[in-house]
Amino acid sequence: MDFDKFEPSSPTEEANTGVSGRASFVNTVTAIFNKDDIDGPISMFKVPKPLTSAKPEAYVPQVIGLGPIHHWRIELQHMQMYKVVEAKRIHKGFQSLKFERLVKLLKQLVASSVRASYNIYLEIEDDVLACIMAIDGLFLFGLLCCYGIDKESLANSSSLCHLVKSTGRLAQETTIQEAMMLENQIPIFVLKFILIIECWQVSQQKEI
Repeated sequence: MDFDKFEPSSPTEEANTGVSGRASFVNTVTAIFNKDDIDGPISMFKVPKPLTSAKPEAYVPQVIGLGPIHHWRIELQHMQMYKVVEAKRIHKGFQSLKFERLVKLLKQLVASSVRASYNIYLEIEDDVLACIMAIDGLFLFGLLCCYGIDKESLANSSSLCHLVKSTGRLAQETTIQEAMMLENQIPIFVLKFILIIECWQVSQQKEI
């Protein structure tokens, strides 16, 4: 193996990365200041380390990560494709817009509203964060359809009736418990936005 290919980054490269990160931070903060409709309180929290260290099982997911805080943890990567497959199934059931379009629309929320919901600065690009929100939002919505929403209400909705057929394979007890962890959630308005967009597209198609 040629170890010369694995030389550490030069000071110049590290400096460029730092400059890029600072520029991204400035752009994010500026977008938050310029957006008039951001008036909700911070609702997503990174728990202080002394608390997570004392009782990690209460705050740190061990099976599945939802949202950006734990998305990149190596221990949770075995569930990433599981989430993608389930999210695709939920999205396909609406038979509405393409996934790329959903991500693009979510990206408009990401730059300001979603970031403003977290008590920490999210060092992640807008398009990546939007994709995470789309996948995890669809997955979480499917989870709620299985365990948290009255099946009769779903059956009576022309846009959501296909979700009545959702089975319990989406979740086990551990998954449900971890979905309620403080650091393992996404803003509720993201779910609302996804549902509105998906259902609006369905209604538009039926009118044609």
